[in-house]
Amino acid sequence: MKKCILLIMMITLLPLSISTAQVPGDLNCTGSYNGFDVMELASMFASCNYGNIEDTSCVWINGDMNLDGVPHTIADWWMILMVPANPPGNIPPTSLLLDTIRIETVNCAPGDAVEIPVHIYSPDSISGAMLQINYDNTYVNEIDYDNEIFESFNFCIDAGEIWIPGLWLEDYGVSPGHHIMGNIQIEISESTPSGTVIPLELISEDYIPSGISNWSNPSSFKWATTVDGAVHVILTDIDENNLPLESSLKIANYPNPFNASTVIEFTLENESNVELGIYDITGRLIASPFKGRLMAGEHNITWNAGENSSGIYFYKLITSDGSVTKRMTLLK
Repeated sequence: MKKCILLIMMITLLPLSISTAQVPGDLNCTGSYNGFDVMELASMFASCNYGNIEDTSCVWINGDMNLDGVPHTIADWWMILMVPANPPGNIPPTSLLLDTIRIETVNCAPGDAVEIPVHIYSPDSISGAMLQINYDNTYVNEIDYDNEIFESFNFCIDAGEIWIPGLWLEDYGVSPGHHIMGNIQIEISESTPSGTVIPLELISEDYIPSGISNWSNPSSFKWATTVDGAVHVILTDIDENNLPLESSLKIANYPNPFNASTVIEFTLENESNVELGIYDITGRLIASPFKGRLMAGEHNITWNAGENSSGIYFYKLITSDGSVTKRMTLLK
């Protein structure tokens, strides 16, 4: 099954000839760059063709519009949309800090439909981002993607791969900081065995690499730090939807998944007695990293998993204002 959604701005540009061995932007391989190449890019989006182009073809080689050695990134597509105002050239990124793209890990029962958020973190305004996500489709009935932040985006799904490029086309892009880029929506087969793990892997070294372009320099591509996610299919006495959630407490842990230890961050609106507990998949309390009184504000507590085995765990924060439970995944 192949599925495409296209929301791309088509811009007509004046012809621009480039007398070099490579003709950056010449996607229709005519020997020159012009507005028809912009239409070719739109056609590639519409047909999901950009995932299957031979790396020896002129389409591939000429896709390196900013001459950084990485063809057809979101930064190259910005160049195609902006030329001739910005002629081809390799311009280093303004910010040297690495951006991060993270997929959450969730758990569900066989037959469930789940939504997995995709997080993006950047110290600079974001002009565009692109992802390639590989997954095992053995027990996946349906998969979809819901865009959250980009004005123009498309995605293609084909036999265990998802390609998601997104562009912000006006103002000053997406503001610096943390955002939910979108949500992967998966329907799990009812025949999925308990204990099945469906990995959601962010791919970098491929045709659609996972990375970001910043608004301060949209024609420069930045590789992102990537954190993979997963769907854990389980049968358990714990139903996370029925766990107490009596307040709007802000709490999260990072990294997640984690290997040896993870930092649990939370914000208290008021001074409060606080109790933090760690539970295994059966609901058994296995650790109490903190119990005491804390002032209002931001706090972080590190939990070292020690000899605990890989799997899904829950952390529960109880305060005077209520309680909240979240899940996390330990991978060793």
